[in-house]
Amino acid sequence: MLNKEYISRVLKYNNVINKFKSIGLIRVFSDNIGEAAGLSSSQVRKDFSELKISGNKRGGYNVDDLMVKMEKILGKGQDKKVIVVGCGHIGQALMNYQRFISGEINIVAGFDIDQNKTNPNAKIPIYPLSEMKQYLKKNNIKVGIIAVPDTAASDVYEQLKESGVKGVLNFARVHLKETENCLINTINIELKIENLFYFVNAMESKE
Repeated sequence: MLNKEYISRVLKYNNVINKFKSIGLIRVFSDNIGEAAGLSSSQVRKDFSELKISGNKRGGYNVDDLMVKMEKILGKGQDKKVIVVGCGHIGQALMNYQRFISGEINIVAGFDIDQNKTNPNAKIPIYPLSEMKQYLKKNNIKVGIIAVPDTAASDVYEQLKESGVKGVLNFARVHLKETENCLINTINIELKIENLFYFVNAMESKE
């Protein structure tokens, strides 16, 4: 299996480097990259060494060169087609997210069991859930987002896997078992907020 922590760091580097470019920086050092990414400079240098990215001790790294190398590593320019299953509040928010609309990630369709939500003529068409498997196979979709009620998540996940999907972003509050052929990234917003409250309360109790 791929090292998720390593890939996560590489994505952080890419995000940071793009921000550096947007504010007009020409050269940066591992200290700058590490601080912006929340990592140590030694970790940055270690990862860059594995990625065969070399810098200069005195001059650091050229931002434009870093962007080119990151694009090659991450496959920038590729068509990243995604579908959303469950077109309620979360699903619609994702489909309307401007960074997706203007970026490389392309949400191409939504699917829902509720016929009142289907609209094949919308900018991002929404089809009946019963048509999903055929659509996925026909359009070679490899990544899907699950935004359905908890009780439906497992069944939807099985359908996605059977249709050749290799990666799933899961917003349902249920555990979906990752396999060698399908990666899972679960986002439990409620749990994240509860986690924040726990640590906020712990901090206040020490004051």
